Amino acid sequence: MASYKRAGGAAARRGSPDPRALALVGACLAGLALSVVGRSAASAVDAAAIATGVAGAIGALVLVARTEAEPRLPLGVVAPLLAFLGWSFACAVASGRGLSAFMGEPTNLLGWLALAALLSVALAAAALSDEVARLLGVVAPAVLALELAFAFSQVLTRQPVRGTLPNSTYLGELVVLLLPFVALRPEVVPPRAADLLALGGVAVLAAGGSRVAALAAGVWLIVEHVPRLARSVRERVLYALGAVASAVAGALLFAREEVFGSFSPEAWGERPLMWSDAWRATLARPVLGFGPDGFVAGGASVSTVERMQHGPVLVYRLYGAVDPHSAIAWIAVSTGLVGLALTVWSGVEVVRAWRAAPLPAHRRAAVWAVCMVAAVLLTAPLVMQVAPVLALVAGVSLPRPPASRAGLGRRAWASLLAALCLASAAFAAGALVRLPFEAPDQVRSPRVAAAAARAAALVRADPYLWYLASQHLGWGMRAGTVSAAERPDLAAAMRASELDRRSPFYALEAARTLVFYDAPASDVDAAYAEVFRRWPAFPLAHAERARYLASTGRVQEAVREAAVARAFEGDDPEVAAALRAVEEILKN
Repeated sequence: MASYKRAGGAAARRGSPDPRALALVGACLAGLALSVVGRSAASAVDAAAIATGVAGAIGALVLVARTEAEPRLPLGVVAPLLAFLGWSFACAVASGRGLSAFMGEPTNLLGWLALAALLSVALAAAALSDEVARLLGVVAPAVLALELAFAFSQVLTRQPVRGTLPNSTYLGELVVLLLPFVALRPEVVPPRAADLLALGGVAVLAAGGSRVAALAAGVWLIVEHVPRLARSVRERVLYALGAVASAVAGALLFAREEVFGSFSPEAWGERPLMWSDAWRATLARPVLGFGPDGFVAGGASVSTVERMQHGPVLVYRLYGAVDPHSAIAWIAVSTGLVGLALTVWSGVEVVRAWRAAPLPAHRRAAVWAVCMVAAVLLTAPLVMQVAPVLALVAGVSLPRPPASRAGLGRRAWASLLAALCLASAAFAAGALVRLPFEAPDQVRSPRVAAAAARAAALVRADPYLWYLASQHLGWGMRAGTVSAAERPDLAAAMRASELDRRSPFYALEAARTLVFYDAPASDVDAAYAEVFRRWPAFPLAHAERARYLASTGRVQEAVREAAVARAFEGDDPEVAAALRAVEEILKN
């Protein structure tokens, strides 16, 4: 440990990269690289989650191993962050979602373990802020250049502009986080090249229709770059108008339909539904919430049949919108009003720290980046590939008081961050186990069904892994590679539903499997009752139950269930197919 500390100090003195900072930044950026090679959206998020867990473990080691001579982090900033982490842990335990609250929902994975890993990254970046900022000044232009190259190629080939990320909003989050760092190392990136990267970033965001990010980046460009480029007021106005014109031209040329369509009531219809469900869920559990990443569990539970009959409702999907598209709503529904109050306290302390300490160039850049991405996250979700980069930049924005100033003691850090290190490692290992079994299908599943079952039995507590195992086992049973006598797919589906007592998807899979095996009507009815306890207005579940009731001769009940499903105004092919099957059965 001592040699490790001496190596870091020697590296800083001779101007070479601090190995601790290098490892931290590399792990955080690895999520971006790994997401490119993911076979699907879910596997890309899993890969990014592994990188985040590793980054959290590195951050914990950095903080545990720091020397007494290194500056301590200000207690005023750290205390509310630790309080929020502790409160969110209590919310996860009390949520009834089991490991789902700790691992997060599929395609999102922002559970409590991710929060612990990200906090570890942020605090380690704050402890090594000078070294991390130096590295960001080197890697940010390279990452931006790569993303802009991908985006411009997508513009030229008339593809959606998103860089290497799932969509333009996520690209916007990454761009606004890295743009302020492009001019920090003039020996690496000449000022003229930095200006071109900055202007190109704003143009790409506008071309992709990432409106809030384009606006925020445009403001940063005008405030930070125009005064340096222009000597007179007239030149500054011309440069500012040029930047605005470039952004508007890019939007009008390449994203007309997305930009203008986004202002229509139809395009904005889903976000108010998300926010409405999040607010109702927060009021349903105002103290503890539904646990980190609990929007699906909370929102579905308050989406009732009566609401569906009086207007459109949000349709939740296992591989879909598991985030309310607002950081404030995510915090409120996940950790209740107490968690929201702790977040506000954290924000106030961070702003006070910004105002109380001088703003050297790298901290000024980080403050710009944090403020811009905060604006984006008011109406957008945080993607796992970008989350560790945000933690890095947020840590760099925090001041480091002198070593003699009061701070949280080293002994407390050692015990806390050792736990964080273990949590981060467990988080990474959990995602690693799930990674090979994403995307079950009738061709591949029979070959991996037994392995999926063994993985689920090994982890035991992961409901999503049991759900995946049930899918693979079901296809294996149909193909004859898995014995149907023991009904392993049913056992796996029931296990997933028991482990997460709030997910309607796991409960529906259990009900479907009972129907497949011609279970007694009382068992099937109880299974569907559990589905509707978790999501009263589940359109697909109502449609599939109507099909089951019709096939067993319970016509009046089938008609009632079909009427509930028809009240759903959305365009869901599975719901439509189930309702057509009901009509065919009733005709015959």
